[in-house]
Amino acid sequence: MNLLQVLIQSANQTLHLVPSVLLIMFIALVGTQVLMQLGFFRKLEPIGRPLALAAHLPCESSIAFISSIGSTLAANTMIAKFYEDGTINRKEVTLSAILNTTPVYLREGLTYQLAVVLPALGTKVGSVYFLTFLLVGVVKILFVIVYGRMTLKRREVLVCPTTNQWQKPGLGNALSSAIKIQKRTFIKIATIFTGLTYVTLFSINAGLLTWVSQYISPLTMKLSLPASTVIPMGTFVVSPLMGVTSIGALIRSGEITEYYGILASLLGGFLMVPVFSLKHSLPTYSSIFGFKLGISILAISTGLGMLVRGGIFFLFLLLGPL
Repeated sequence: MNLLQVLIQSANQTLHLVPSVLLIMFIALVGTQVLMQLGFFRKLEPIGRPLALAAHLPCESSIAFISSIGSTLAANTMIAKFYEDGTINRKEVTLSAILNTTPVYLREGLTYQLAVVLPALGTKVGSVYFLTFLLVGVVKILFVIVYGRMTLKRREVLVCPTTNQWQKPGLGNALSSAIKIQKRTFIKIATIFTGLTYVTLFSINAGLLTWVSQYISPLTMKLSLPASTVIPMGTFVVSPLMGVTSIGALIRSGEITEYYGILASLLGGFLMVPVFSLKHSLPTYSSIFGFKLGISILAISTGLGMLVRGGIFFLFLLLGPL
């Protein structure tokens, strides 16, 4: 097969695979944004006080947790100010900051994982990746509660001030606003998804992955993964979207099975977590909490994320294809 034939074949396969996936992504992105506009996530606000009470955390932690539903950065800034004023101590800051990261797992789970990752990976592989993502948030909450109850004195959570008044928009306005907000995001995702799907299919059709496998097969054999998954796993470090798109393309083309797609996506996510923390979170946490405390908080949060992803990966590795 000559180069022109490979280019045309890859383009035809891309046109066959991409439109249906992009349609699902668009509906999911707009749909979840509508839910946000209509106040779905505000229903989480009453959770803050029971969580703080269960973890023996002060009222200030509850206030910050409610703020973290909208912005983790704003919530952590609030916690840092409480710490600076002497209202809460160092241990309470650490646990509160970790608790502040948990709403993003539900928020991003609905607006990104379900809307983008699951369609890109397919139902089975995407569901495993999505549930693992949610499990990280659950484990963090359990860690905060257990460690807080072990190390902090029990207290009664005071009545905390609620968030600012909010007026629920009509469904039509919510839908219009959702499309406007998500339009740019969808175009960016669609461009990356289409481009990477084509590149992956071209690599398969041109035999590039077969050529690469000759040199990296010893590494993949140790992890029981096909050599073709190494490149997609590596792209996770640069961009999770690129990683899941590449793995999804390999699954749809029949290059790898769904089982190996699960292993590749879990391991890619595992490798992505520390790199993302160093690249994006470290500067933010250090600037808010100071370098030493920021490093401590980030190390615990990152470690929990890697522990869950690594544990699920080895579980599937031991169980084998189901």
